[in-house]
Amino acid sequence: MLTDMSRGITRALIESSIINFDEFPSYQFGVELVLISIFELIGVLAIAFVFGRVLEAIVFIMAFSSLRILAGGYHSKTVFRCFMTFALLMGMAIYLTAVINLSQSPWLSVAVGLLAFVIYYWKAPVAVSSRPISETERLKFRTLTLKVSFMYIMALVLFTALHINPWYTGIFAYGMLFEAFTLIIEYYKEGVKHERNYIENC
Repeated sequence: MLTDMSRGITRALIESSIINFDEFPSYQFGVELVLISIFELIGVLAIAFVFGRVLEAIVFIMAFSSLRILAGGYHSKTVFRCFMTFALLMGMAIYLTAVINLSQSPWLSVAVGLLAFVIYYWKAPVAVSSRPISETERLKFRTLTLKVSFMYIMALVLFTALHINPWYTGIFAYGMLFEAFTLIIEYYKEGVKHERNYIENC
């Protein structure tokens, strides 16, 4: 359903001369990701509302989704699995922030953010096989990922130094880290897939 919707929207953009026909695959993929993100956002916020964690969900989404757009990461085969993975990661971030008393270990959030930055520097961006990127795009997204993640770390340092909202600061930091983990998962998943295809073609 989402694929058909994204194709229809992309065709409308072409017919309106907003984009060129040769850009159809890239824009169709991008529109589909936006639609998936919208449905995920609505679903996650609904769950967060039920548990009284709407602000926590918004903070996590800000960190996770803004970096995912630039750095890429794990991509599920179905929208439902993608939604469940996202909801699980958000729940883990809120749980870990609750278990670890960040008011007593406030600089832990900065350490978590720095670990995320190391992973981004090591792997970002990671593209899925269904949407390969050119070397120019790779360098562009890598630069943007590192700039944004560094800016986030500076914000974590500032908030921690001023003792501002350690609860939300922790959730934001975990949002950065969990998105970084998805890069590693997708990177090795694609590596295993390529190795399997190579063996089958031998």
